[in-house]
Order: sequence, then structure tokens, then C-alpha cells
Amino acid sequence: MKRSILVLALLCCSPTLSQASGGIFNASQMLSFLCSRNTFDSDKQDCASAVQGHLFDAEAATLCQAQTFDSDKLSCVKLIADKGYESGEIAFCRSQTFDSDKRSCLSRLPGRSLVVAEPLPSCSNSKQRTRSRLIEAMRDLQSGNIPHAEEMIRRELRALDAE
Repeated sequence: MKRSILVLALLCCSPTLSQASGGIFNASQMLSFLCSRNTFDSDKQDCASAVQGHLFDAEAATLCQAQTFDSDKLSCVKLIADKGYESGEIAFCRSQTFDSDKRSCLSRLPGRSLVVAEPLPSCSNSKQRTRSRLIEAMRDLQSGNIPHAEEMIRRELRALDAE
């Protein structure tokens, strides 16, 4: 049973599948999606600093990418870091006329956290270890390091079989 839940969770959260439905961008994906397209090296560096260590709603990132000026793109990226949104929310913000109104609209949306919460103190060491390794595997999947992610998953499956 535990094995089925683990495999199902990883399949549901796979970056390939999540990208198809709007999805989530990690920092390296945002670098290529948005930061690398900035005009000046200083703007590229500012953008890289802003995305480092954060996750981004892909649909919201598209709204930021459409901003006219690099400085506005950076402001937008800072607004959406580690937040997820409903499609309708982003569509509403996108319907605003001016870039500043679109950013203002985003700033008023609460969004849902994309950051993985720390384990509860009541979790056993085994659960904390499993959770930690699965988070690492997810990050590897998101960054394209499939072999390491597969190895992490195999380890956890073996550990679950041993329990």
C-alpha cells in the first residue's frame, strides 16, 4: 500500500505531467524561461538572484514574461515567488490593460504556497527520512536529474519493503 501511494505521488507530481497542466517552474526553468531573455547582463543577474531557491506557477510566470520592461518582469517575479494560482485568477490579471495593473492584480491575490512544509515534530524518523528523500527526488526530477531521482525512489521503495 505504501509503495502504491509513493509511486502515485511521484507520478502526479512529475514535472512533465505538471507542465502539461500549467505546472510549476523551478529556478533553473525560470532562468531559461524568463531571466535569460532580459536585455542587459545586470538585469539577467538580478533576475537570477530573484528566482534562486524559489518555485513559480508557470501560468503566472507567463504573465511576468509578457511584461514590457525587464524591471517590471523582475518586480512581477518577486510577486509570484513560491505562490500558486488558479487559472481564472491569472486570466483576470492578464485581462488588465496596463502592465502595472497586471502586477497590482497579482499582488492582491493570496495564492497558495508552493513551498513544501517541514515535517511535523510528531513524524517518526523513518517518515522524516522518507519525506526528505522524496523532496530531494522531486527537485531532481524538476531539474532534469532523472538518474539521481530514480535512485532516490528505488532506495525509498527498498526501505518501505523492509518495514
